[in-house]
Parts: sequence; structure tokens; C-alpha cells
Amino acid sequence: MSIPIYVDEDRRIEVMELPSECGICHKNIYPKYLTGTCVSGSLEQGTNMELVFKCTNKDCRSLIVGYYNNKNTENGD
Repeated sequence: MSIPIYVDEDRRIEVMELPSECGICHKNIYPKYLTGTCVSGSLEQGTNMELVFKCTNKDCRSLIVGYYNNKNTENGD
């Protein structure tokens, strides 16, 4: 599963690796994506993103923040 993060109307980033375990209850989960933002950088240099997920364990439901960096590899970099 991947999640598309829209940087603006014309550009998006596909996030391929999602959390598989909750950091609070430590159960294996299929996290629910809530929101995310690009926090610095540019698509050309690599973009730092913070994504918020919700634990799907019914006894937990904690929020999980994932930190991601997208490095541009289109030119073989």
C-alpha cells in the first residue's frame, strides 16, 4: 500500500513504507492515514515530510507520527 501526499495541485509524492507496529501498544497494525505535510526542502533536493496515522487497534487508537524524506532519484542521483 502507498499513500499519495500532494505537495501542490500538480505534484505528489508516493509514500511506500508505512508503520506496521504502533509505538504505544506495540501491536501489529494497518495504520489509518490522517494527514501530513512537507516541512522543508524541495522536490529537487529531497523533501522532509511528517505524516500522521492512527493506530487501528480498538484498545489503543493512538496517533503515530512518521518522519519521511523523499530524495529525487529521477536523474540517477
